[in-house]
Amino acid sequence: MNQLVNGVIVILTAIVGVAILSVILSRNSQTAGVIKAGSSGFSDILNTAMSPVTGSGIGATTSLGGWQ
Repeated sequence: MNQLVNGVIVILTAIVGVAILSVILSRNSQTAGVIKAGSSGFSDILNTAMSPVTGSGIGATTSLGGWQ
């Protein structure tokens, strides 16, 4: 389990590093848009991962046979 968490952290760090480099090196960078897209994507991933525990997310109530 610890190796899995480490692997995910390494991948997310690499993605953030590449995004930072592309923003810094690009002439036509839209820094605000890049930051918003990255944080929105990370938030979506986090919400999806937590949806079995919290009961939120797409199809959360339908998986329980329509029980609300």
